[in-house]
Amino acid sequence: ESNQRPLATHQETRSNRRVHPEKTNEKTTPRLVRVRPIESDRLAAKFFPEATRLLAGWSWVPWLGHIYTRNLPWLYHNDFGWMLIGIEGTHGGDYWFFMDGLGWLKTSLTEFPQMYLQQYDRWADYLGMENGLCRFRCLQTKDIIEAKPTKR
Repeated sequence: ESNQRPLATHQETRSNRRVHPEKTNEKTTPRLVRVRPIESDRLAAKFFPEATRLLAGWSWVPWLGHIYTRNLPWLYHNDFGWMLIGIEGTHGGDYWFFMDGLGWLKTSLTEFPQMYLQQYDRWADYLGMENGLCRFRCLQTKDIIEAKPTKR
């Protein structure tokens, strides 16, 4: 198994957003291009083919739970909050997610709720939410790792 991170870091992805030049008063003003809902739905189907599509951008992924995918590559998970899905997406069946406070996490359809926490170079079991924090137990040391989800 490879524990390599996705092709781009969180900072690289944020700084490499596509822009569309728009002429205003003889100046070129870049603006972010938003993905249309239909395009977002197609991307969601590519990343999560096993998902059941619900209303208004929400999907049910049997192994992951409820996710909101209208802002891909950002997705919202009921426990983890906002996460960036790695550019490699489902390469080899692995999913890479960036979560503020934890960095890059790797998991798969068959591994979840176990996740590789790249920042700690450790595999951990996701234990669920407690007191508003995501809780993980390191498989090697049995230490508890907590992170606050990004709910904004």
